[in-house]
Amino acid sequence: MRGKLQDFMKIIRDDPAVDNVTGFTGGSRVNSGMMFITLKPRDERSETAQQIIDRLRVKLAKEPGANLFLMAVQDI
Repeated sequence: MRGKLQDFMKIIRDDPAVDNVTGFTGGSRVNSGMMFITLKPRDERSETAQQIIDRLRVKLAKEPGANLFLMAVQDI
């Protein structure tokens, strides 16, 4: 699982709108993981968070071996 998570993190990290990505495996199940993606500030990118998610979904769907769920969270 760790190797697969690292593969996904590389794809995400290579996106020009992404500032940082952090991920970890485990938690409630041994075959699960979680990632937190920080986007560049809005004035440094042209797309909305949803447009970036849509773009990443297409790229990540090509990677076999795991199911991903991407969603934007609201800033406080």
